[in-house]
Amino acid sequence: MSRYPECRTAAWMLTFGLGLFLCAFVGTSSAVAQGAISVQGIASDLFDKSADDYDGGPGLELSGFYRIHKFLDVRANVGARFLEGNQIAQMEGRRAPDLGARWGERPDKARVMPFTVDLIVRAEQWSKGRFWVPYAGVGIGFYDVEVTYLPSLIGEEPPETEGFARGDDPDSPVAEDTRTARLYKFGWNGKAGVRLYRTSGMFVNLESAVHGIDTDRRWQPMWDVSVGVGFLLPVGKN
Repeated sequence: MSRYPECRTAAWMLTFGLGLFLCAFVGTSSAVAQGAISVQGIASDLFDKSADDYDGGPGLELSGFYRIHKFLDVRANVGARFLEGNQIAQMEGRRAPDLGARWGERPDKARVMPFTVDLIVRAEQWSKGRFWVPYAGVGIGFYDVEVTYLPSLIGEEPPETEGFARGDDPDSPVAEDTRTARLYKFGWNGKAGVRLYRTSGMFVNLESAVHGIDTDRRWQPMWDVSVGVGFLLPVGKN
């Protein structure tokens, strides 16, 4: 467990470093026009093998945009998603969802905090100067995942398989107390949406996204749908 603070520090440092690199690139561009900030309300859920272990939940995200080209933005995002577990025990036939579950534990809740940097392409040629602008983007970052497990209700030993984490003490693999697991993982995301602009410089943002989190045995997918509001900022000029 002592390695987790170092992992969190490394995640922050790398994300911050990526931001500095992109800002340095932007500073040398002659196409700087403006930036924007937005806040979005999110509905999110895990899918694939974890779909039966967690139900969707709400979230919030703060984003900052910086225009580096006529059709390109750099976007930094920080936010959180709050998911509800189904409290069904992890056992044979219901494999652990690669988020730190042990044999017999019941997923109670999960909090996922993505720290990401994206490259966004705006399809302004499609909207032809009208108030709506579609966009798509891809990005990388770190995911701070915190999962709470309720104690086991199963009074038997786990099978000798590789599907479950047995814990730090191999002689006591069955969970007996409520436990919190922390994961700091690399990941990626892809998103698409549309901005609906007003003459005041405010815009409404509609977006869907998919994330891939690099857990110990596979990429864990997560999806988002969101609606938000943002404001254009005159942060530079040609």
